[in-house]
Amino acid sequence: MKRVMALFFSVSILLLQLSIGVYAGETRDKFDIEYDGKVHQYTSNVVTLNIDGKAVATGEMPAIIIDSRTLVPAREVFESAGFNAKVDWNGEKQEVYISYNDQKIVLKIGSNIAFVNNNPITLDVPAKLIRDTSQKNPKTMIPLRFVTENLGYKIEWNQSSYTASITSLSQNPEVPVEETPEVPIEEIKNGDELDELNSDKANRLLPTELATNPVTWSSIIAPVEQSAKSVISAQNNSLVSITSVEYKSDSRSFSIQASGPISFVENTFMESDSKYVVDIYNANKVAGNATYSDNPIVTAVRTGQQEDRDGKKVTRVVFDLKSTSASYDLSISGDRKTLNFVMKDNNLSKVHLGQNEKGDYIRLTGTSAPEVTAFRLSNPDRIVFDMERTVSLVGKQTKNDTLGQYILSMRTDQFKTSTARVVVETDGHADYSITKIDNVTTLIQMHEPTYDNIKYENTTIPIITLENVGSRINLEGITYEDKYNTKKYIINLPGNYEDVFGTGNMHIDDSIISQIEIKKNNSGNTSLVIHSKSVYVYRLEADNENLYIKAYKPKEIYSKIVVIDTGHGGKDPGASANGYYEKDLNLAITHYLKEYLDADSSIKVYYTRLDDTFIELVARTDFANEVEADFLISIHNNALGETANGTETIYFKDADRSGLNSNELAAILQQNIVNAVGLKNRGIKDNNSLSILRRSNMPAAIVEVGFVTSKIDIAKISDKNVQKNAAKAIYNSIVQVFAEYPTRR
Repeated sequence: MKRVMALFFSVSILLLQLSIGVYAGETRDKFDIEYDGKVHQYTSNVVTLNIDGKAVATGEMPAIIIDSRTLVPAREVFESAGFNAKVDWNGEKQEVYISYNDQKIVLKIGSNIAFVNNNPITLDVPAKLIRDTSQKNPKTMIPLRFVTENLGYKIEWNQSSYTASITSLSQNPEVPVEETPEVPIEEIKNGDELDELNSDKANRLLPTELATNPVTWSSIIAPVEQSAKSVISAQNNSLVSITSVEYKSDSRSFSIQASGPISFVENTFMESDSKYVVDIYNANKVAGNATYSDNPIVTAVRTGQQEDRDGKKVTRVVFDLKSTSASYDLSISGDRKTLNFVMKDNNLSKVHLGQNEKGDYIRLTGTSAPEVTAFRLSNPDRIVFDMERTVSLVGKQTKNDTLGQYILSMRTDQFKTSTARVVVETDGHADYSITKIDNVTTLIQMHEPTYDNIKYENTTIPIITLENVGSRINLEGITYEDKYNTKKYIINLPGNYEDVFGTGNMHIDDSIISQIEIKKNNSGNTSLVIHSKSVYVYRLEADNENLYIKAYKPKEIYSKIVVIDTGHGGKDPGASANGYYEKDLNLAITHYLKEYLDADSSIKVYYTRLDDTFIELVARTDFANEVEADFLISIHNNALGETANGTETIYFKDADRSGLNSNELAAILQQNIVNAVGLKNRGIKDNNSLSILRRSNMPAAIVEVGFVTSKIDIAKISDKNVQKNAAKAIYNSIVQVFAEYPTRR
């Protein structure tokens, strides 16, 4: 009887759960789902969701796990009572927009690049359109943890019950900057994108009331002082090797890796020399030096070998700091094999709003000069200034009716645990500059645009309008420079139009474009330099009045897209033997390949490098994923002792992919290159551990043309004619792949 009652009770609970669209972590029989053009049998458990202990209904599509990540129906989950966010769908762009307070997230179907407040972030799993085959329509499924945490919520996972438990903002210390905004962002139509930006002048002349009534918010808490030394206990361990010094962008820190437990460490902060010195005792130096152009902490890391007074070996690691006013810390891991050098969070101690002869300004004071990023919002017009890795000592403050030239109100708060935020509402479209004026102060200077007759709109297609020149500019005389590696696109107009457009920087700061430079180039003509957030293609149109510059993603323009990755480069030489560096051989083949591809206008090609530049492995795949290439080919040469020789092609095992698979790509490349180069055929080999293959969202293959370490192979692969033959074979393979596996775009 107990068993019957238990069964009845269990079935009753299951029916109740199904009736409200919540699935309790069980496996559903015969559950087929369709995505990426293919039907898959879902064999894992479905996921239970709750916020503050209350179940979240997911409707007709449950929360599911794909590639170890939980995907959930966007609207059903994030517009539920627990979140109360606003979810919008742009069918033309295949994008979903999630808005909550001053936080905005943009995800594109099938793309591993998402935008959080216009900043691109790489996803482990992209948003997908997924259909339960028992239902008529697909659902927009998005990564739960990524969106939840970027809205400021906390999420915990219970593996045994397949339950994701979410803690709401009311129970989370990460409080948004505005509690009751005058115009709530979640109610704003198109709040995820800037609707329009023009070059109109300010509605009020200087000075205004703000000039005599400035606003200052200060902290009563003193900023944290720099600690000169971090104390690490000493041990008597064996001699170790320092194997690497690597930067970790997610934690804004450097890790110093050792081959075994470290004995003793001394560290010194040399403020006058802008250096942080770490001496590791009883250690051998293996890691080399590195310089950084865009690292937020250092300009260089140098290593050296010394001896102490007892003759013991000491490895010295020197960090050349960008800022001596910031706080730093050095710690050691529990196994004593890793030292972590980290820049501590900054402290925001004062926010001052005033007005000078140029216009309204905001002066931000911290332990070190705050690093500020900005983005714009519409309806009403606002500019949001974020300071990441910054703790506000000012607290939550609001000032309305400031009546500046542009600024109408200002508010500030701790937006996230380590992000301080200042929001200003503006009357009109102010331009601005952000400058560090000393070691502790950053100035945001608002001013009227110095450019004229330029308008930017972003509704369905981003459009830059050059006004009143439609009949004056000959489109055939315009030249273009696509500097996609730096995300710049330069449009050179045939003449000097300074009298029409002026000069200066148009700060757009939406999810598409950072800014547009309007300047006179070396030829004396007007150039527009478009700085975009990701790779875009621009097309020009004109009527009798205006010239229109429209932005498109590459797939919207090109029917065939391939990324050519040239292996190694810069400080990474690759294999080295017989007087040759692999990076040079790879680059030579790439240049010959480029000649063939340049002559074929039907194929759009993006290159990761065309010179002797070092590029991180992650950056290579991020780039290929960003342009959404149809496939990726990485050009390499091999190394394995003197006897190994021949050509081989390595691929990622992805046989369940619809259309072209990596093994099919590899087979075509291998056959053509072997025939062209004449080296031993080592065949194709699958390897799912290599980063360039594993992280690529498209079919990918690594071509190993020959062995640098083999005297037989090097005689051929160093020969220019053989390099040309290899390049022609790769080109022929690309043509063959597109012929046999058309993209149908």
